[in-house]
Amino acid sequence: MFPTRWTILVSPGKFLQGKAWSKPGIVGAIFFIFLAVWFGIHFWGSHFLAAAQESCAHFRYEKARQQIHRCLAVWPGNYQANFLAARICRACSDYPQAEKHLAVCVKLQGKSEDVELEWILLRAQKGEFLDLERTLWKWSAEGHARANLIQETLVFCYMKDGRYVMARQALDKWLGENPNAWGYFMRGFAAQKLGERTSAAADYQRALQLDPNYWQARVLLVQLLFAEKDYDQGRAHLSILQQTHADSPDVLLFTGMDHFQKGDVDQAEKCYDLALQAMPTNALALTERGKLAMQKGQYVAAEKWLRGALKSDLGSTAHFSLYQCLRSQPGREETAQAEIAHFKEKQERLHRQARKLEEWEKNPDNPDLLVELGEIFLLNQEVAKARQYLLRALQIRPDHEKARRLLPATLKHSG
Repeated sequence: MFPTRWTILVSPGKFLQGKAWSKPGIVGAIFFIFLAVWFGIHFWGSHFLAAAQESCAHFRYEKARQQIHRCLAVWPGNYQANFLAARICRACSDYPQAEKHLAVCVKLQGKSEDVELEWILLRAQKGEFLDLERTLWKWSAEGHARANLIQETLVFCYMKDGRYVMARQALDKWLGENPNAWGYFMRGFAAQKLGERTSAAADYQRALQLDPNYWQARVLLVQLLFAEKDYDQGRAHLSILQQTHADSPDVLLFTGMDHFQKGDVDQAEKCYDLALQAMPTNALALTERGKLAMQKGQYVAAEKWLRGALKSDLGSTAHFSLYQCLRSQPGREETAQAEIAHFKEKQERLHRQARKLEEWEKNPDNPDLLVELGEIFLLNQEVAKARQYLLRALQIRPDHEKARRLLPATLKHSG
């Protein structure tokens, strides 16, 4: 008698040892095992592919990356999984991996329209945005089938290049058509960078209304409220973060800032040190740690922390604290004055950069503005960005003398 599947599953020992051990029985068992394995792999792959798609829909790319890796563990040659993995890696700025997944897609199905678009979006994020910007805007305005991905890439590239006015324009258009938590979060960040803190706070609140679990928006809202000395509202949001992400270094940092504001220096120091173990180059954490050391009279240590903050982020506000720290040390007055002069120079350069960017947005084919921006970025040690603007100027005017003179410096610094 041919053994039933139930017999195989419930009593494998009896099945193998008893009279059921026959050629038809073996074939049936192998076939059943094959089907079970195939079904398990298909279920596993489908489950994590769907989960990654859902995470991408909410712009949670780090989570999506974990999910798509699990999918690819059983479906390494699946076109849909590799295409989604390419998009996720691009969003996470892992460009080599994005290229590998796209290469698999091309091998499987050739250069489809979707794959071609993904290559272009990848090129834009890798550094060719100035050349592709107008094309991407044109496709977005024409209602491209993948308009959401194009608009997301426009926002990413504008934010990456510090073009916050254009980022906000792109976000205004996108949010008018597709309100989403990530878009409000990014528009809030752009507004914060432009010094418009009220608008930034409003957008972070909108992001949280759409997605209360968007904890990154809550983190930046706490940072903004603390900077505005609105500790009561800031603590209300920090309390939520402490319940959901107590071990996050950002939450530890703001918990330390809260303790410091209340005068509990020892607890603040513990929180700052824990936060810095996880993010040792974070400029805000280094600055706050330096301020705490200053309050304890540890000026040598404070100077170390504050200089670390400036090394990590040229736009850091640690300059003024460093000036105060140096003035508190005997014989450092001259160094302190040099530091404050450097701070004022940097602030003026940042203001000039913002003004020139705004001018250039209105006159994108002006090579002189491009060269001025290239020079500013070079002074700020943003070499790749400087080279991009200088090369764009030379495309418009190949004989631009100043652009030609500055370009070798970008190559020297990048080497």
